[in-house]
Amino acid sequence: RGKGINWILLRIYDRWGEMIFESTDTNTGWDGRFRGKLMNSGVYVYQVEGAFFDGEEINKKGDITLVR
Repeated sequence: RGKGINWILLRIYDRWGEMIFESTDTNTGWDGRFRGKLMNSGVYVYQVEGAFFDGEEINKKGDITLVR
């Protein structure tokens, strides 16, 4: 979420590399579910690509920890 974002692509992957979430909506984040079921606590990988209205582009990867 943020201001000044022209477009964004957010993907979340599990430890086996399966994409479990994808969104291009700046108002939609991952709620810790996949196919309607709560995911287990653990480490997940994210990839975010996008651009701001000023032309600056972003391409980041990292990990997040889901805690239940």
